[in-house]
Formats: sequence, C-alpha cells, structure tokens
Amino acid sequence: MLSMSEKDKAALYARFHDAALDIAAFLKNYQGCELCTCKAQCCYTGTVLQNGEEEIITDLMEQHAATLKEWLPKLPKVPFEEVELLGATTHACTMTKVRPHDYKRALPEHFDSTRCVFADSEGKCGLQRLSLQQKQHPWWYKPLDCWLHPIRLIADPKAMITIPTEENDPYKTEGYPGYTAFTPCGAAAKNGKPGYEVFSEELAALGNLLKRDLIAEIKAHIA
Repeated sequence: MLSMSEKDKAALYARFHDAALDIAAFLKNYQGCELCTCKAQCCYTGTVLQNGEEEIITDLMEQHAATLKEWLPKLPKVPFEEVELLGATTHACTMTKVRPHDYKRALPEHFDSTRCVFADSEGKCGLQRLSLQQKQHPWWYKPLDCWLHPIRLIADPKAMITIPTEENDPYKTEGYPGYTAFTPCGAAAKNGKPGYEVFSEELAALGNLLKRDLIAEIKAHIA
C-alpha cells in the first residue's frame, strides 16, 4: 500500500531497487482490468500482505468500523491468516482471508470459488473505496500485491520485476498450474496493448517506491 511506513518503503527499496526488469514480459500485449467482466477473479486467493500492512489494516478496521461494516457486512473480526505458500520457493506469509463466492462465470479449473473478504458484492476493494473516501490515492490503503497485479515482484532465486507466464509462475506446482496468467488481466492478449502501456500507472507507482523510471527502462529497449 502507498501508505506504508518509511521503514517498510526502505525495506522494499533495498530488496528490489536493483531487481532485473523483465523487458520481454512488458512488451507482450494485455487487456488490463475490466471488473465488469472478470468479476475480480484475481481476488479469489485473498492477498499476501507485506511488512506493516496487517497493522495498518487492523488500525483502519478500528477507525472506520462503521463504514467497513456497511460496505462489507461479512468482514470477519480477524481477516488475516497465516499461510504456507507453495511454488518455486515455499514460505510462510500472512494473507487476507477469503469467503465462498459465486462468480457466475467459468473459472480456471484450479481456481476456487472464493473471494477476498475485503471485496464487496460487486468485487470492488473495500480498502480502495476507503482510500478514495479519505481523498487519498486509490491505492493508499490497498495492499501492494493487489494494486500491482498482474505485475509480480519475485525475490528468489534472484530479484525480478515481471508479469509471470504459465511457464515461470512462482506459485506453479505439480498440482497447481499457476496464478497470474490464468487471470484475465494477466493473460497475454493478441488484440491488447503492450504491458508497459496497459500497466503504466502501476509501473509509475512502483518506480516511485524503487526510485527508478521503469517505463523509460522498457522504452529504451524498443527498437
């Protein structure tokens, strides 16, 4: 989230300031987010929380309890859980919880019919709505992994900024084909536009955090 502390911003900078930028991934064509058709499929897992995000959200739930209860009547008192993520590297992390949800459309076979507890009935993020209500940037309270999607910051085996494919998805396992490329905005689209254009706002915001001009770095490789 853009409201993360200076300490957590510094930690993110230290991890990814020199990360390799996967130029080829951002030259592929994508369609971008269309909530009215995708129904927030990217939210089916909940989201991984970065350092400090759980504490910020907990404070928001206390300060804006009435508003969040109105928007998210089924929001649990404890909306987080500890999870062991499998994939290229197995690691424990904190994620937002999910609840059953009928998307009323076909999902990839390995996607569960669930949705993040912070998504409202229309699939809109309650934390993003709260950011706007407080006259802040839409991603002020929205977790980093959410607003970056489908862009992914991969730490191991080497730091990289990419849009994962079915082949290199960090969450791919023998029984799970992957995540990003199976979401509508993360799937390459023949009739779309280059990723660096479609996700220009995300790249600009990430670049501000990492003190890099990521779009300029990508354009420098275009003949």
